[in-house]
Amino acid sequence: MRALSGVIFTRGARTGTAIIRFHPYGATIDGPAVVDEMADVGPEGAFRTVPCKHVALRQITQLARPSPHGSSVTFAIDDEVARDRLTIEWRTEGDTGFMSEISYLVIGEIPDR
Repeated sequence: MRALSGVIFTRGARTGTAIIRFHPYGATIDGPAVVDEMADVGPEGAFRTVPCKHVALRQITQLARPSPHGSSVTFAIDDEVARDRLTIEWRTEGDTGFMSEISYLVIGEIPDR
């Protein structure tokens, strides 16, 4: 088994895309955001099949703004996992909200050596 984890720090970017490569383990990201706290546990190698994944918001901010009609903010994360990569896209709709951190965890089997 092999497990990969990390955190995307959006640095205030309201939209963005991160591509997490599994073998070798690394990340590509657009804009000012960064991927950090990357950890790799288990044997080196490509996953045998598409691994399990978990992607989650870790920190969000909603600025207070009084309104007689209220206001809505949408925090959306879309992800797609393949045998060799995880693609994470995020967007914030509404002018009072910001995502700060998105975490991910990938776990899968590595072929026997």
